[in-house]
Order: sequence, then structure tokens, then C-alpha cells
Amino acid sequence: MSCNCLLQDFGEHGREFITSEVGLRFMQVLTDPALLHEYAGNSSRKARRIRAILKHTVFKILPMENVNGRDLVESGQLCERKNGRGVDTNRNFDIDWGKKEKDYDPREEFPGKAPHSEPETQIILALAKELQPHTWLNVHSGMYALFTPYDHKAGVPNTTDARAALRMLHRIKELSCPQCVVGSGGHSVGYLAHGTGTDYMFEKLGVPMSFTWEIYGDEKASFEDCFRMFNPLGKEEFERVVTLWVKALLHLVELLPTHPATWPLFRHAGLDSTGDGVGQQQQQQSGDQPSSSEPTAAAAAAAVRQKP
Repeated sequence: MSCNCLLQDFGEHGREFITSEVGLRFMQVLTDPALLHEYAGNSSRKARRIRAILKHTVFKILPMENVNGRDLVESGQLCERKNGRGVDTNRNFDIDWGKKEKDYDPREEFPGKAPHSEPETQIILALAKELQPHTWLNVHSGMYALFTPYDHKAGVPNTTDARAALRMLHRIKELSCPQCVVGSGGHSVGYLAHGTGTDYMFEKLGVPMSFTWEIYGDEKASFEDCFRMFNPLGKEEFERVVTLWVKALLHLVELLPTHPATWPLFRHAGLDSTGDGVGQQQQQQSGDQPSSSEPTAAAAAAAVRQKP
């Protein structure tokens, strides 16, 4: 590949409105130099670095994967997460597909009748095979977390790529989300998820930076109040969350040259591999190191009942 390629997926679960709003705003920022400068903290140096990286970067962005599921939510089924065919597409990928944990609830996690049975999954697979991305990012809401593989087992893969990706997430936590849990999904939230897109991208398609981000969650919301649980209420809070995570996405862009899989693509452009001081911040971590912000009991309970 001659370019750094990213595939980003928002709105996989119908009830998670806020994720699509972040995706749409991010697209707007990428195409508007004035907005990019603003979201780069009005720092000319930072904006120049991001623009230099973007010159060598290709994005494929799905701002709303699950259109039919979103329609169901907008019609009043505020707790619906599955697609229009009743399938959780984040359980529909062909990696450990169909395995069910003791807390399996078909109303939440039905994986479909076969791997890759769903049109949304098929679209994502076609895009991934065409693009051959270096980065996959699947954005959800329900808690605050920055996840790497694995979801279907507890632990981060013991590879150079996975360890480098984990260091990137620790830096994004420091810059954008101090309360975020960081690590593998299967280790960090107290349950295993089978057939997820992030595990498939990493394990089957070899995407070196495969991430799931959880960008919002209201732990105080009742189980029945799904809109509040997954989405900020009020214009001010909405704007705060969207701005925070668009900036986090720009941090991700800025950190791309620090990963060994993408550094050779940027070296000829004169971009250094430290990325906002990340070279000084990174530690030589191996495996799934515990985050300095482990989930509280309430957050863990919320994660178990509201699975990504």
C-alpha cells in the first residue's frame, strides 16, 4: 500500500445516536481548513502536522452503519441496538461466531443465522478488503473506554503491532479521556464478546490498528432510559461530547506515524514518529497492562448490561 488507510464505523447500534454525530462532525472538520485549525486547538503547528499526515491518508467513513436500526429507534423503540433484521452486526463476524456466554440475551446479541449474513456486515467486509486499511475504528457509546483486541478472550495480542496500538490508546486517554478504561475489551469490562468486527479485522484481515471506542455513558440512567444511557442530553452537553471526541480522532491521526506499520509511509514526507510527545510518553508495555483508570463497580455493571 502506498497510503495510510483508515476505515471508521459509526452508528452500528441504532440507539447510539451520538456516535454518528461525532462521525459527521469529523467529516466536516476534515474538509474545512478553518474548522481543522479550530479543533487543533488553534495551534498552527499542530494543524500543519495534521494536514501533512492527511496528505498521505485515505479515509473510508461510515457515519451511520445501521440505518434500519436507527429508524426503529426513531419510531419509538429507544432501546433497540440490532439491525432491521433483528441481528447484532457486532456479533455477526466470522471469528468465534455464535459462541454464547452465560449472560447471553438474544434480544441484545443475536448473532444472525450465519457469519456475515447481514448486509451491513457484508458492506464493511467489502470496504475492508478493497481498502486494506491500516486502521479500523468502531465507535460506540454506553461507557467510556478505548479498546484493542481481543473481545472474545481476555488479553491484548502479544505482538509488536498490538502493543504499539495499545500505547497509542494510552496517549489518547491522557489527552482526551482520563476516565476511559484502556485495554482489551475481553479483559477490561468483565465479559467476552464473540463475532466482533474489531477482532475480525485484527485476526482475520491483519489490520494492525484495530480499535473500539466507547465515547459516552450515563451510569445514573435507569435501564429503561436508553436514550439517556447512550446519548448526552441538552445542547451544551451534546456539543461538549462531540467536540471532545472529534479532537480525540485528530489525536489518533496525529499519532499514526508512531505505529511501526505506518511509520515507513510517513518517513519520506519528513514527519517525525513522536507525535505530540508520544515518544517520551510511551512505555515498553507488553501484554494487557492495567489502566490507571480501572472501571468502577457501577461502570462494570453498566458495561455488562450494555454491551458494545
